[in-house]
This record gives sequence, structure tokens and C-alpha cells, in this order.
Amino acid sequence: MSSTMLLAAALAFIGVPPSSSHASGATRPEPPKPRVVRIVAKDFAFDAPAEIPAGVTLIRLVNRGADIHHIQIMQLPAGKTLQDMMGTLQTEGPPPAGAVLLGGPNAVIPGDSSQAIVDLEPGNYALLCVIPGSDMVPHMAKGMAAALRVTGPAVARTAGVESEVKADVSLDLVDYGFQLSQPLTAGPHMLRVTDRAQQPHEVVIWQLAPGKTADDLKAWFAASMQGPPPARPMGGTVALSAGEENIVPLNLPPGEYALACLVPDAKDGAPHLMHGMLRQITVR
Repeated sequence: MSSTMLLAAALAFIGVPPSSSHASGATRPEPPKPRVVRIVAKDFAFDAPAEIPAGVTLIRLVNRGADIHHIQIMQLPAGKTLQDMMGTLQTEGPPPAGAVLLGGPNAVIPGDSSQAIVDLEPGNYALLCVIPGSDMVPHMAKGMAAALRVTGPAVARTAGVESEVKADVSLDLVDYGFQLSQPLTAGPHMLRVTDRAQQPHEVVIWQLAPGKTADDLKAWFAASMQGPPPARPMGGTVALSAGEENIVPLNLPPGEYALACLVPDAKDGAPHLMHGMLRQITVR
């Protein structure tokens, strides 16, 4: 996906401590209790297990690098391995035929972390960071691609992630917008993100700088990221293929945020942000 602009935003915010969380006093869902897999991102590699059991899994990304990173989870075609596919994974184009984009924890700045809950079937997967650096080379081309083998009996994903983890807010990704089932409020939430469109989409959650708006964010992208970034990436879920879902545990402090999709459009290659897939929300 076209996440080049994330790098400059992240670097400008390095050294700024994350805002503290503020509970709103309302009843909140309990923390998730699926299997937890911790993956450390470095420049430029993932410290990740080679094999895990199938099922609903919380993937926790810890960014120990100097650059911004995320984890794109890709289920590879049957019988294919990451080594087989590397030749077709060196660009930001569409995923290889037969591959499925299953999201994963989205971008955070160095020293921060993000997480996403996914339902993994048995098979071969790739863990990728497709964000390009200042040299425009995707991190995965510098070694930030790890193979993951998921083992166990084949079980149809009929109930989805919510078979084990219940969400209290839903976010549908459509062409080209974000549809929330209800407003996000301060404190913990379980955000169910589903791609309801015909092409892949993601959601990057941006914390807007004081006095800045989503229009400022769009204008900054349109101006080739000149000047200080008006927002900072706070996670979300990386690209999902049509019909796929993640649940994203959130604990956002009050403030102004923007939801954005930076996946390149299937027709013109422009980030979906430029097609209107941008929404400002107020968290109280």
C-alpha cells in the first residue's frame, strides 16, 4: 500500500510521549483473552515465531526500530512459501493471485505498540512491512519479511474473530469511506473492522495535532508532505481483503482523530485517502 507519507509523520513525532488514557466511566468490554503473539519490529526485521497454532490470535506489534513499522499479514496461496513468493512481493502492487490480506496491527512510531486480533487458518503466511523508507524502498525489500506457519486442523472461519472476542463498536470499510456503528468515546474499546468493499482497504488512526483537522492531513499529503505533519499514526489495521475482519483493541485519550486509508486504488493507484476515504472524529 502507499504508506510513504507515514514515515515523515512518524519521524516528526519521535520523542513525543504517548498521551495518557482517560476512562470515561462507562461500562467497557473486558480485555481480549485469545492467544497472544508478540512480534518485535526492528530496522529491518521481525522478531517473530516461525510457527503458531491456528485460531483467534492477538498479534501485538512492538516497534523497537528507528523507523515507523506495521505488520501486514498475508495468507499465501496453497502450497506456496514466502521464499516462493518473494519475487512478486517486492512492489506495492496488488497481492499475488490466491493470496489473502488479513490485516494486522497498523503503523506506530518508534517505541510505541499496536495490536490487532485475527483468525488464522492452518497454512503458510507472510508477515510484511510494506512501508517505504525515505529512499522509497519498501522495508520488506530490506529484509522485513518473515514466514509464519500456522498449524492445526482446518476449521472453517464461519463465526469470525467475534467467536471468541466481542466487539462493542463496528467500523465498516467501504468504497470510499468509514462507517462507524456508534461514536468512539474515550477509554477502552474493541473495534471490529470489516472490509465491506470490493477492493482491499485499511484504517490508519491518526491523532491530530492541536488545532489541526483531517483537511490539514489531506492537504499535507497533497503537498508531498512539506512542512511539519499535522498528525501522528496510532495504529489500526493494515489492508484487509474483501470480507475479512480484524478486531482492534483501542484505548484512545480524548481529542481529535482522523481515520484514513492509504491503500492504492485499483484503477488509478492513488491512495484511497485522495478518493475521500478520510474521516475526522472527536473522541470525548
